[in-house]
Amino acid sequence: MTLSTSFRSLRHEHGVSLIEVLVTLLVLSVGLLGLAALQAYSLQSSQVSAQRTLAMNLAEKVSEDWRANRALCSGSGAVLPARIRDNWARFFDSSNDQAVVLLPGGTADAVCDGNQVVTVIVRWPSGRFDEEFEEGDTERLDEVVLVTRI
Repeated sequence: MTLSTSFRSLRHEHGVSLIEVLVTLLVLSVGLLGLAALQAYSLQSSQVSAQRTLAMNLAEKVSEDWRANRALCSGSGAVLPARIRDNWARFFDSSNDQAVVLLPGGTADAVCDGNQVVTVIVRWPSGRFDEEFEEGDTERLDEVVLVTRI
């Protein structure tokens, strides 16, 4: 067998080389890592969406409390009585398993101006529901503002 005969036989070889297999595995692993990152981002986005929905529901409840107590909205900067505001606070209490809305670490404020317009602001720490939040951490606060006429 001469040298030219051995090269000719290599040209007719069928199959996959080791380098081709390694390149295929590399491309496949990069694609799978991209899918994993997309899944993590999707999960985070759905959690943020759920928090915004909960906050908006609470803001609507607060505006309904104002509608029920419309007579208290007579002057500029009017606020509801403490008993009603304390009722809102239970929605942010993590020990309250009966809460419809649960945004631990959040607050709800509402002010009525003299024109029967109520501004409701709900603030809460953004992030996962099970994350710890420090009081002074204002960078991670999200808020929903609802302005409505009662």
